[in-house]
Order: sequence, then C-alpha cells, then structure tokens
Amino acid sequence: GRSDDGAKMAPGPAKLQKRPARTAPRAYVVPVLPPSCSRAEFVRVYRRSNVVVLRAAAETSSAATSAVLEALQGAHAAQPRVIDATFTLENAGGKASGKASGKAPVAARDPAAVLAASPSGRERWYASFIWQGAATELSAVVSATLPCAVPRALAAEPAAAEPTQPTWFFIGFNPSLVPLPGRPEHTDELSHDGTWHFQLSGRKLWRLRPTDELLNSTRCA
Repeated sequence: GRSDDGAKMAPGPAKLQKRPARTAPRAYVVPVLPPSCSRAEFVRVYRRSNVVVLRAAAETSSAATSAVLEALQGAHAAQPRVIDATFTLENAGGKASGKASGKAPVAARDPAAVLAASPSGRERWYASFIWQGAATELSAVVSATLPCAVPRALAAEPAAAEPTQPTWFFIGFNPSLVPLPGRPEHTDELSHDGTWHFQLSGRKLWRLRPTDELLNSTRCA
C-alpha cells in the first residue's frame, strides 16, 4: 500500500472482516406468582405472558390425591362410558430401564386398572381421559374432591371466573429414575379464555414455546 505522501509502506496484517455476533435465542422466563396474589396482579401478568405459575396453590397431600382417585373410581363404576370414551395411553410402555417394550402396560390397560389401588411393578405408564358429560350428581362428587375449582386469585371475586367442562385428567406411574416421556409437542385447539392445571403429586417437566400464530400476532401488534 502507499501512504498519503506516496512512500511505500510495508504490507500490514490482513484485515479480518467483522461478522455479527450470533446470540442464542433468549430463553423466556415463565412468571411465578404467590397464590395470595390479587386478581388484578394475576390478570395483568397473564395478559402479558399467557402463562403463569402459582406455586403451592392447593393442597397436594397423598390424602388429597386419594380422594380424587376414589371419586373417579366410583364415577367410573357408575358411568364407565364417560371415561372409557376418551381414555388414552399416552406412552407405549416399557420397563424401568427406560426401553420401550412395544406393548401396552398391563397396569394401564384400561381406566379401571389406572384408577385402581396404588400401582406396583416395574411397568411405566402415562394415561389420560376427559371427564365430560356425566350425570350432574356424579360431576358434583368429582368436582368436590378437586383442590379448587378456580385459582384462588380469581375465586376471590364472585363470577370473576367460572370453570366449565371438560376436565382433563393425566395419571402416570414411573418406578424408575429415568424420566418418562409425555405427550409429543402439540397445540391444544380449544376455545377458551384460559385453562388451569393442577398437579397433585409427582414431578412433571413442561416445555412451552409460543406458536407461530402467536409470534406473528405479536409482531403485527
């Protein structure tokens, strides 16, 4: 190269082109509120994020779990079709090693087996069914055993939120230390103002991400 006065210059080191730094997608932190939060705070956070976690929002003792299962046992005995119609085994089964057996677990072959006394053995299973369309008396019995029909933050004001059927139950058993896969990624197509989920026992890892439709509506807003 040459300087401004025409003198020759020793070649310098090659210039490196700067590339824009790549950043990993920002992880979204799901907001967590105490169960004692006000309705106004709950609604404000929910409208902004579309998801809120309320820790220790209801009793999660073994007695509470047993009460729900006993009520469902009685309801299934009285009107089996209500649960049988939507009963689904969410996983293919398998031993405690984590390898799928290729056969449906005997312990979860039908709703009666899933709702029976404490499960045992080495089979891992995860099943679900929808409680909907039962006789009014049966629905009242089952609803009475649920931790609470409406989250405390919304129940503080009458008519602020009212639960409607259906109620979707998920029940599983995993005697091993190997995580049991749940449902594949999916989007529930439901018409609602919001849904709430109670976990009575065990551990469950949720993976949430916005749908393309939600992202597009946010960009356009």
